[in-house]
Amino acid sequence: MRKRSILFLLFVPMITWAQQPVRPIPYPIFTSPQFEAAIAKGTRTKTGIPGSNYWTNSANYVIETELDPASKLITSSATIQYINNSPNDLPFLIINLRQNLYKPTAFRNRPIPFATDGMNITETKVLTSKPGESEQWAKITPQVSGTQMRVSLPQPLKAKQNITLQIKWSFTLPERSFRMGHDKEVYIVAYWFPQLAVYDDVRGWDSDQYIGNGEFYNDFGDYDVKITVPKGYLVSGTGTLQNPAAVLDTDRLARLREAASQDSVVHVLTKEERDAGNATLSTSDKLTWHFKAEKVRDFTWATSDKYIWDATRAAVGDLNKDGKTDYSMIHAFYRPEKTVWKQSAKYARFSIEHLSQRYIPYPWPHMSTIEGFIGGGMEFPMLTHIGGSRTPQALFGVTYHEIAHMWFPMMVGVDEKSFCWAEEGVTTYNENDGYNAFFPKENAWDPKINGYFRIAGTGNEIEIGRHTDNYPITSPARGIAAYDKPATLLRALGGVIGHEKVIGALREYANRWAFKYPYDQDFFNTFEDVLGKDMDWFWTSGWFTTWTLDHGVQSVTQKGKKTTIVIEDNGNFPMMTLVEVTYTNGQKETLTLPVTDWLKGSRTSKLEVSKGVVQKVEIDPQQTSMDLNRANNVWTKK
Repeated sequence: MRKRSILFLLFVPMITWAQQPVRPIPYPIFTSPQFEAAIAKGTRTKTGIPGSNYWTNSANYVIETELDPASKLITSSATIQYINNSPNDLPFLIINLRQNLYKPTAFRNRPIPFATDGMNITETKVLTSKPGESEQWAKITPQVSGTQMRVSLPQPLKAKQNITLQIKWSFTLPERSFRMGHDKEVYIVAYWFPQLAVYDDVRGWDSDQYIGNGEFYNDFGDYDVKITVPKGYLVSGTGTLQNPAAVLDTDRLARLREAASQDSVVHVLTKEERDAGNATLSTSDKLTWHFKAEKVRDFTWATSDKYIWDATRAAVGDLNKDGKTDYSMIHAFYRPEKTVWKQSAKYARFSIEHLSQRYIPYPWPHMSTIEGFIGGGMEFPMLTHIGGSRTPQALFGVTYHEIAHMWFPMMVGVDEKSFCWAEEGVTTYNENDGYNAFFPKENAWDPKINGYFRIAGTGNEIEIGRHTDNYPITSPARGIAAYDKPATLLRALGGVIGHEKVIGALREYANRWAFKYPYDQDFFNTFEDVLGKDMDWFWTSGWFTTWTLDHGVQSVTQKGKKTTIVIEDNGNFPMMTLVEVTYTNGQKETLTLPVTDWLKGSRTSKLEVSKGVVQKVEIDPQQTSMDLNRANNVWTKK
């Protein structure tokens, strides 16, 4: 397997100008020095399998927080245990303070509607005593820069050791942000606590600032979170509710047990019951909801006194390998005015079951859909925030998309900022297949509605393989590069090698990298390892250029029993393609045109058939390729 990297060059042989090929040839992908060093250390491999020395660090959080809906102020404290599984001593820690994005002076590459004062850190301490000794804490003054703070430690954190921090903070929840916030009725609380940055085996500390466009790169850890809100406010959070009897009445508890035992949707709380004051217990003016979550990369919660509540269960397969079907709970929280949301629990159940069968079983105890105020959706572990006013088809599509993120990146912990395509593009690929499975009479892959075909070849497209914060801000090119094009590339690959083979490669990738941090090379190498093919030409052309594809039938010539079909390539993207031959007797034959001639610099490639008189030749009859010009795809005998 050749060396790989996120860079590419165009390969030009050492020949004279007159001898040069008439098309560019994709150069093999080379690894970065950091990735090569990881291979040498045994944490990564050239086959896409995590190395025998692979490790991940983690952080465990115990948090207490309170929301005051009147002031929108959130006040919190946390005890954080950071575990250094790396072979390196760490003299300092980097902690993300993502609410600082909302400061008026913050550097951003995406506009925000409302500014706040950001995150106010009131205390930072580190435990300095050893186990068995009385607790001793040292106060630390962190260095805050933008959305990160650096905590210099009294003594370096040794390899294979852990350290405990205590932090207190507060912030005002912004109004109607593009991923979280509030609309004065619904409160989506995300990026709300000081969160340890990732320290990985390739780059070390992830020191990327959160500036708006790019999303997140987080460690996996355990969470123990207590959330205090006024009575009457339902709360949904990442993790399992630990004290349901302390916040819900007997009717709500009985309906939750009913929803967990059968497959129909149960109305846990109706509008009439909410209006009658039955949303929560009324033993005091405030109630504390206690959640725990294990092995998740973030914790998010949502609350409202306007919600009603539906629940059901989803079969996820044999999660614990005991030969029995396991189930996860499905919850839908929404305002009753959003009538299309009556189907939300049904859509979420289908999504969890379909994806569990497609890849690996959903590993967590519940999945909740939260109706809110954003135009699209935003995924979090076990919970997704989705805008409220939608048609059934649109609500299903965004529900499936956000739930598919539970696999990529919530389970397969990709760095979303560096490799946005590896979560958004893969998820769009899954979403389109899921949509077609739920609505079999519709086609989410129709080229007429695929954004890639609207931008490709216009000069406005940008390549997939760039850091998310380096995408243009006001251009639709970001959405095409991160979502539509990688999905279309995977679909096109499946069209020639078989869709099940592509899904199988993704399944193996998910199994290899579940609860780990893959890089782009790990994705590419896994595909090549599973498929047994050298695919550098595909990765370079698809991910690191904006080359386009245009195959056409140049000529069909019959001599005796042999017919020669010449396919011309008018684009620069070298790609295999299917050619369907129909004979005058009605018989059909499908041939695969290899990529070989294109990689030699040729503009034409020949196929020969001899089963009879050819009536029709059609390139890509299922329309799965990225061909921009289908007018030249069909030849018919006159």
